[in-house]
Amino acid sequence: MIEGDSSAIGSNGGGPSDVPADPSSVPAVGERRGAWNRFRRYLGRHPVLLLVLLSPGIPEYLSGSSPLNLLVESPLFFGMFLAANLALYGPGVLLIREARVRWHKGWGTVLVLAAAYAVLEEGIALSTLFDPRASVVGGLGAYGHFAGVSWVWLVGVMMVHVLFSISLPILLLDLAVPATRERPLLGRRGIGVAVGLLGLDVILLATVVDRFLGFWMGIPLLVASLAAIGGLVVLARLLPADAGAPPTARPTAPPAVFAALGAGVFLGVLLIQSFNDSLGTPALLTVAELIGFLAAVGLILREIVGRHGNERALVAFAAGAIVDIAVIGLIEGRPIPLVIGPDLLAVAFFVYLYRHASASASVGALPAPGALASAP
Repeated sequence: MIEGDSSAIGSNGGGPSDVPADPSSVPAVGERRGAWNRFRRYLGRHPVLLLVLLSPGIPEYLSGSSPLNLLVESPLFFGMFLAANLALYGPGVLLIREARVRWHKGWGTVLVLAAAYAVLEEGIALSTLFDPRASVVGGLGAYGHFAGVSWVWLVGVMMVHVLFSISLPILLLDLAVPATRERPLLGRRGIGVAVGLLGLDVILLATVVDRFLGFWMGIPLLVASLAAIGGLVVLARLLPADAGAPPTARPTAPPAVFAALGAGVFLGVLLIQSFNDSLGTPALLTVAELIGFLAAVGLILREIVGRHGNERALVAFAAGAIVDIAVIGLIEGRPIPLVIGPDLLAVAFFVYLYRHASASASVGALPAPGALASAP
């Protein structure tokens, strides 16, 4: 990532017009840049930490799905949930990013692998795709439940994991520390540890769901889930590196448009699910609407994001997407909104990213951009 343009001062030979009106402001700018450089160097030395913080940080703690209030109300349960989340999301996002880099693939592969991860977590580990009584599913457990699967819920929760659990954390690492973009973060031992930790956590969570929540998906659904995961992994491996490359060289819309597009993803899914459920719309039509809506968002983003000089556009899209779940997290966090702390950190992080986003660097588009490996 290139810093903000520092050539404006003294670029015309050091004449009087080049001297700032308030010389004391120069050290302040330097201090701000120095703080950003130190922050970026720290992230560059600890990219795994950043990914593990962002996932599950974004989908679980900013959204209030895993309430931070438990830190005060029940520290023991908070620690247990935190350990389970870290062992589930952390290895998942690390392994998917590792596959993208080692296979020399683009974001199409990331999206497909993220879908496989969603089936692993919500299907095999937690059974929310199959249990119509699951507390997090609510009314969507009965609405669109067919052949043992809650299809309306499946589309929405898959979007959450594809976007918030996997894609945004990887994207934000690319934006914050572009030097790590094509660099593996795990060695063979690290990959083995991640696979083992993820597998152990999935088994433990499935056991808890079976023994304490009283739900077992059954062999047919388990086999179907494993087959779906395997098929998605194969598809991700076979996808061309440049699948879905944006047609334009540069972004064709201002950052505000990308922020609005990002904010519309989660909100649009919620509205379609809620309104159609309340109106008694046939579930099959709701599923089709959800898929069509998400496809439209992806196609619009692909058309306008550009292949180069798109950093600020992507920062705006990511920030817009996170605003929705952050607001929900604040509502869910009452009466002790501890999530305000992480929210403020997220705001500072995005301000840094936006201010220091390069006008010339490129990280590809979020759904289905050109391959990172082949980008200049």
